[in-house]
Amino acid sequence: MPNRINAEALQMDHRTSAAVCDGIGERLREIMKPAANELPPRLQELMERLRQVDDIDAPSIVPSLDTALGAH
Repeated sequence: MPNRINAEALQMDHRTSAAVCDGIGERLREIMKPAANELPPRLQELMERLRQVDDIDAPSIVPSLDTALGAH
């Protein structure tokens, strides 16, 4: 097979492997910065509205234990 990869030729020493891992880690930290994870303004507004609505006492859709057991 002409496309077969020689695994021995691809092996790297511990120092090179650590350097590659460090490089990947640095890039991931840059990408995953908290500022990069902020929601767009419209989604922030919707999340705030959801918080406000959650604070409002709404009737429960779950029957009380007395109702479920048929007690009057």
